[in-house]
Amino acid sequence: MKNIRRIPSIVAAIAVLAFASAAYAKKSVGASTAAATGAWGAASAVLPTGPNVVAGLNVKTLMGTKLAQAAISDVLAKEADAQTAIDLVKSTCSIDLMTSVKDAVAAVGMETEEGVFFLGLDGLDEAKVTDCVKKIAKDQGIEIKSKKSGNVVEYSAKGQTEKLYIGWPTKDVMAIATDPTDKKLITKYLGGKGKLMKDGDFGAALGKVKTSAMGWMVVTAKDQEIGDTGAKMTVLYAWLDDTSTTVSTEIHVVVDSADNATKLVKEINDQLPQLQKDTSMPKSIAKLMKTIKVSASDKDITVSASASETDVEAALTDIMSMM
Repeated sequence: MKNIRRIPSIVAAIAVLAFASAAYAKKSVGASTAAATGAWGAASAVLPTGPNVVAGLNVKTLMGTKLAQAAISDVLAKEADAQTAIDLVKSTCSIDLMTSVKDAVAAVGMETEEGVFFLGLDGLDEAKVTDCVKKIAKDQGIEIKSKKSGNVVEYSAKGQTEKLYIGWPTKDVMAIATDPTDKKLITKYLGGKGKLMKDGDFGAALGKVKTSAMGWMVVTAKDQEIGDTGAKMTVLYAWLDDTSTTVSTEIHVVVDSADNATKLVKEINDQLPQLQKDTSMPKSIAKLMKTIKVSASDKDITVSASASETDVEAALTDIMSMM
């Protein structure tokens, strides 16, 4: 069992690269492109209803930022297995995983914690990945067989009952379930015919979020009360962008009525100037606070902010030191 879980090193290493990038996005905290491509293009065409958290990363853009490069180097330094897998794939298959992922999307259910990760590949496809998996396994003395059914490839090792399943919704997008041995899970998430995009407020938010940004997410928050305001949040969607000199973000909170949205924005804007003048907070954070703007359009509350990458890095350092 342990052997078969180690076999597709290329799969594991690509996933680690995407997750290492995600670590930066987590530390960091428009409209969607007309024709979605890459990981999101593939995911949006197949996902069923059920996932209530969907997040994406433009890995190519992310890798070009100083903050991300530092974060990824830090993660790889701490995760020796990840670096070993990356080195193994490069030496065995002549594939550089550090440049092989274009973008990544995660779609999961908060209650079940089950879902699928979609990885948009650059210069790789199903045939190359399968060939590399078999080469690595052969070097370890393991015989691997692959069998494709629909858009899912089954990998099996001689003498073992457990199997791994990798989805291919398109030629250059790979899909990995939270449990890669669960065939039903990967088949379900790749066979939904894009019904998630028509799933009420959640589907509408997926159509509005800026999926071309460096990082983005949509989260269901159905009927979650906002303090004692009487307002209820239904969906939250946001994105983070970095143009190499400026980091900007937009956070959208969709509430149950336009009246509640207007009231909340007024309340926030009445309190914001006082908060921005708070001298007890570090100067780096205070500087970011001054860029915050809050507005409402119907039921959608928008909070936006922007700053230089240098200012963001300073604020992150101060925030981390306070934790």
